[in-house]
Amino acid sequence: MSVFSSERELWTEESLVGILPVNYPAHEGEKREMNPVLVRPLRVVSVCFVLLLTFGASAGADDRYSGTLYLLSGSGDPGTSTIDHIPFTVHAPGTITIDLLSMEYDQFHDDLTDVNGDSEIAYIDPYIFLFEDDGDLSVDDYIAENDDFAVTPVQTVPDLNGSIDVFDSYLELNLPAGHYILAVGMYDLSVDDAITNENPDSFGPYTGVFEVGDHGDYQVDIFGDVTIVPEPTSLLLLTLAGVGLMRRRSTNRTGHLNKNSLDRDAPEHPSRKNLTKAIFMLASVRWK
Repeated sequence: MSVFSSERELWTEESLVGILPVNYPAHEGEKREMNPVLVRPLRVVSVCFVLLLTFGASAGADDRYSGTLYLLSGSGDPGTSTIDHIPFTVHAPGTITIDLLSMEYDQFHDDLTDVNGDSEIAYIDPYIFLFEDDGDLSVDDYIAENDDFAVTPVQTVPDLNGSIDVFDSYLELNLPAGHYILAVGMYDLSVDDAITNENPDSFGPYTGVFEVGDHGDYQVDIFGDVTIVPEPTSLLLLTLAGVGLMRRRSTNRTGHLNKNSLDRDAPEHPSRKNLTKAIFMLASVRWK
């Protein structure tokens, strides 16, 4: 049974021998087969994986991603903060608009607004970099960057996604079909830091009127024929849900484990450990 396939690679049950337990042959020369305890859960994991990838990789339209950046160390003026890398696919050449929403302080009107409706004031002064995604992120993949929509406060800003302040980042450019990575960080972000996971020279995140907090939320809207690639964590949650369903179905109607199920009080079975390894391998795959 094929676990999954893409244009880049093919995984089968046979290729997972060594990760998933097998029934070893009684005599030399006999074919090794996958442990039947894992066949059904693995099939469920595979189906969940294919469904998510099918919907996540289908022909795109406008797409949205929401995230949070954190202050890791320092005072935040400056300090070291996290950076998010958001992979997305452009399905057809054309104009792509990247509109970031985070600022909750309107400098022109001196007003605080909960722009994302999460009942808190927690924002960043964003800085974004756009890279080509060739599978090996480096400064050579640089395409464009933006700090602020404008250099001075103005009364109106692009309202495609509800931005209220010019410090929100904004890019509009023509892109060929292909794979890209948007790096989202806090001001001041360099291209060398943008390809890493941390920014050692950042200001913020903020709460109130530029008061340093511990985190800041943001939202990215990408307008065009695009699809934001599902995060590995999203894939992992779905696959774990599939395994959980299989475990639930392994109980009988009285709520007791059947004789083919693993004992809840026994030490963790090697099959479980190896299945977990396989799930993490599946969930960490970068899809092109």
